[in-house]
Amino acid sequence: MIFDYDPTINFAWYYFIGRARLGLSSDREVGRLTLRSFRGLYQAYKDTFDTETRLRASGSTYAAIEAKAESDEEWF
Repeated sequence: MIFDYDPTINFAWYYFIGRARLGLSSDREVGRLTLRSFRGLYQAYKDTFDTETRLRASGSTYAAIEAKAESDEEWF
């Protein structure tokens, strides 16, 4: 088989993610995005969500992570 997956695009999912997760204000605004720019925005959202979830789980903050990164850089 050439396609092992369903090649159709679920536009309802794109509009939902664009409005609910990416904070775009209208379906028109979501529809004007290219798939490449949508994918870039969605990847940035996922990375931020993962980082914030890890911070919440560990009880840490962005400031604590930044301080740790700075102390790790001072190796000499």
